[in-house]
Amino acid sequence: MTRNCIRLNNTGFQSQPAAGNGIYSDQGLDNALIDNNAFFQNRNGAITLDKFQNIVRVNINNNVSHQDEALLNIFRSNDSVVTDNQAVGNTGPAIFIGDDNHGLQVLRNTIQGSYDGIRARRPSRTSAATRF
Repeated sequence: MTRNCIRLNNTGFQSQPAAGNGIYSDQGLDNALIDNNAFFQNRNGAITLDKFQNIVRVNINNNVSHQDEALLNIFRSNDSVVTDNQAVGNTGPAIFIGDDNHGLQVLRNTIQGSYDGIRARRPSRTSAATRF
């Protein structure tokens, strides 16, 4: 998914599951590219990759998030990379790393004026390290 502008995607927020996200997947992704998109004021997250199925080899690069809840919420990923994104004025953590991520790399992202920069849930004993 490249070169999109997703703003105010909030219909059904707080009453429908997965509402308020720019890009959302809970059915798994494999070898996907999310690159060079702009997100504005999505009340949940610009990008939410949820934990019901595995997220494998997803590259999230060169995206811009302005005043979303988060640039990225990611759960249960394997060998994914988050690089060279910008997050400005997010109302929650700019990047939220949930449980069971393995080999996740978060590198060279710019975060400014967000409630939290990068927030990571404590890994389980079986999780591989996340590299920042």
